[in-house]
Amino acid sequence: MPSPPSGLPEFLDWPTERVAGWVADHPGPLVAGWPFNGTRRWFLGHRGARREDYLSTLVRRQAEFYRMVLDHGVAAILAPSFGELNLRRGEEYARHALGGLLRIGTDEVYQELFRRGVRVRFYGDYRRALAAPEYRPMVEACDEIMAATAEGEGPLLLFGLFADGPYQNIAGLAVESFRKNAEVPDRGTLIEAYYGVPVPDLSFFVGFEQPQLFDVPLVATGWEDLYFTLNPTPEVGQNQLREILYDHLVTRRVPEVEYERLPEEAKARIVDEGRRAGTVGLGRVDPLTGLWRPVLPEVEGFAERSGPRSPGSSASASLESRPDDGP
Repeated sequence: MPSPPSGLPEFLDWPTERVAGWVADHPGPLVAGWPFNGTRRWFLGHRGARREDYLSTLVRRQAEFYRMVLDHGVAAILAPSFGELNLRRGEEYARHALGGLLRIGTDEVYQELFRRGVRVRFYGDYRRALAAPEYRPMVEACDEIMAATAEGEGPLLLFGLFADGPYQNIAGLAVESFRKNAEVPDRGTLIEAYYGVPVPDLSFFVGFEQPQLFDVPLVATGWEDLYFTLNPTPEVGQNQLREILYDHLVTRRVPEVEYERLPEEAKARIVDEGRRAGTVGLGRVDPLTGLWRPVLPEVEGFAERSGPRSPGSSASASLESRPDDGP
């Protein structure tokens, strides 16, 4: 394996090709769960942009974002995209938002990814949820994209559509597998049946704002690292991505501390920090915007010990809930 970076500052300066090679040389493929969220807030910053340009602008930025992630050596991305909760915003919103599926196959950046061998799969209960005639073009677009990219030999890009209630679907797949093979299917068999391809265990999940892990059935093991950006996903840039990769591959891989061997100064710091109340994941409602905003606990001396932050910000936690602010 190539030599690791001496620290985060060096890692931020590496050429993308070097980062990708170093990431790929780690044991096991890197699998990211990363929904593309906060898009309506992000679009507010496009002064003068027309509402009818929302989908084309969104799909292009989404393609550029996932290209950046894949260029850094990530082997598979699970992108929960639309679920039952989104339908509560009304039929008009659903038809408009799901219309983005019709643009993926024709977007130039996505077409570039397809030529590079990126394989696209759509997972979830979308065929049932989109059974009405007005949604037939969306389902057909999904089928066409999957068929067109099936022979690729590159990374996986998996979009979740109505994957928020997978249990009946998975149970049906298990029964079907048992009837066919006369044996109880193992986890790998169910994963391949559900996603349409073998998918390794989830390595890390990156949400937006509220700490929530969602719509990645069967591949979440409880050992994945969780991150939550304070800025909408379309605003995440290269440095913020690399901060997450560095934390996942380096910072969180440190050996377990042997407390009895620590110097007294270190023990005193641990005891002192353990007596300070603080909860990651709390928030408040901004009186001006009406939006939930995080309240980050202050840890004295943490900034000095951790080093400088990049303009983009991420928080980490280990909470599980449901999505609130989608596309």
